[in-house]
Amino acid sequence: MQAAAEPQAVRPGANGSPGISLTVVLLLFLGAVALVNPFREMPYDDDWAFSETVKHLLDTGQYRLNAWLAPNMPFQTVWGALFCLPGGYSFSALRVSTLVLFVIGLVAFRALALEHDLKRGTANLLTLCLASSPLVFKLSLTYLSDVPFLATTIVAVLFYTRALRGGRWLDWLVAATAASATIFIRQFGMAILGGLALVWLCDRRRFARFSEYFVGALFPTMSTLWQLQQGWNQSNWAQTLLLHRQKRFFWEGGFLKGLPWRIPVLVEYIAWFLLPVALVAGLAAWRALRSKEARIEIEGESAPNAKGGLSQTRGALAADLAGWLLVILASVAYGVWMYGLPWLMPYLPWFFEIMKLLGLKVEIPATVLTIIGGVLFAHFFARRYLSADHRPRLEQGLLDAVSSVSLLMALVFFVFGDKDALIFLPLGAIAVARQTEDLFVKHRRSVLTACVLLLVGSAVWTREDLCRNQAVWTLAARLHASGVPSEDIFAGWEWYGYYHFEDYTRVVPPVETTEFSDFFGRWMDLQRAKAEYLIVHAPEPPPGEHYDVVDQFRYFSVFSRAMETFYAVKRPLPPAQMRRPPLGPGRLGRSLTSRSNHAATAEVAQTESAPY
Repeated sequence: MQAAAEPQAVRPGANGSPGISLTVVLLLFLGAVALVNPFREMPYDDDWAFSETVKHLLDTGQYRLNAWLAPNMPFQTVWGALFCLPGGYSFSALRVSTLVLFVIGLVAFRALALEHDLKRGTANLLTLCLASSPLVFKLSLTYLSDVPFLATTIVAVLFYTRALRGGRWLDWLVAATAASATIFIRQFGMAILGGLALVWLCDRRRFARFSEYFVGALFPTMSTLWQLQQGWNQSNWAQTLLLHRQKRFFWEGGFLKGLPWRIPVLVEYIAWFLLPVALVAGLAAWRALRSKEARIEIEGESAPNAKGGLSQTRGALAADLAGWLLVILASVAYGVWMYGLPWLMPYLPWFFEIMKLLGLKVEIPATVLTIIGGVLFAHFFARRYLSADHRPRLEQGLLDAVSSVSLLMALVFFVFGDKDALIFLPLGAIAVARQTEDLFVKHRRSVLTACVLLLVGSAVWTREDLCRNQAVWTLAARLHASGVPSEDIFAGWEWYGYYHFEDYTRVVPPVETTEFSDFFGRWMDLQRAKAEYLIVHAPEPPPGEHYDVVDQFRYFSVFSRAMETFYAVKRPLPPAQMRRPPLGPGRLGRSLTSRSNHAATAEVAQTESAPY
């Protein structure tokens, strides 16, 4: 980043460019949300633990982190509780709280893009690229911490950027408050403090502006100290277990062994989550390679000394792209050789395991796209820092600094999955758009079309998962409302975790040899074996068992283009296990929602044995 002798007072790119408005972007996003329908009473994935933390706060007035969770999340807990106050605790209200926070994050991202000198039309289009990113969209319809963490990080970086440019005390205070909120969602929010420290070191007026930096760092420093105190003195089951596994990750050399693979695959996944941006990057590289000039500009300007461009021969550009291709392919081969990972996507758990079920017709195109996208993004990342023309100004460099510290944290932490790449999407999108803005304007209709298609696909994908969850959770909740104890109902790990994970923690201590796969495998098998009622997709029992169907739930599946049905079934138990008279359909109450997650169970069990 470029050090600044004086505070920057230049307003960022407010000049307009043809394109869609921010209002249209938000309407498209909310339209896709409406297609999914967020008002479904059930948890998704492990947001049951986040939700239970809110429930405990509402019931007792005390914050207590669920034993399943490692990151302390007081801000997200209070934020979600506020949305429950009008109508009472519900999964729907918590899901809406995430959506509201994400809309705030989208507005902030658009403003951040303007701070990086992008035109309004480009900034709006880039915001749609972020909103339509499949996993971002999917997680915005949950109460998981990923999207709240991303949104508050964007807000904090935006106001720090404005504060560094204009020196306004209000911007410093808002930035510090947003940074505290980020840290109060995840400990990794401390990366904002690290990024601010790096910018301070690069500021030539660092001592003259010390009071400003002090105010900007005060609240997040206090939040960090609280997080450290909680983790040190009041560790719960999950935090204790993760600490043991983190130590093992370092002592067994996992950190150093993973570096040659983690960094390239992270760049690939940034491209995978920003496919419309990767499309523009590909157009820029293709146009440059086909240029008839001896020296070309990646943006398409033929003048070698054009402002903002890096003059480069076609041969040098081709060699550069070929070099990055070799790096990406070598990292894939390294993962296969070192860890036995697949040659084809998905390389990372957790949310794209469906590709394995869809087969090579999906895995091969996805692999090609991620490899090409990874090459392009690596190229543009390198240009951003190697070229003085593309290097960000001091205040703009905060985004890069925070992302760099976040990268270090991601590399150090033993858990490494696809959603860990989301925090880097703002930098990836802005870094490429700053160097290809003319093509964003020229091909805005193609980018818009790609984003809309992604939004529709993301909405269908998300709706299918939520409908399946809703079917299973609704059937289980009806049984529970009719008087059946929760432990007598087997409806997947989410149901049992929500009601009985603390029972598991009392039996299984978080020692060094404890594995989550024990919970998903052995423990869940025991619960299913002794449960009187099962929630199943097919009512036909396995050999030697007998099922009586007592309830069913139907929904239309876009994937199968037909009605899907889930069943609540009762099976006879030995006399010693009988607890009540048979339950008939007429006694079933009507209540809430989610799905059996046998696929997720397999995913997590597989993750536990993976190197990351």
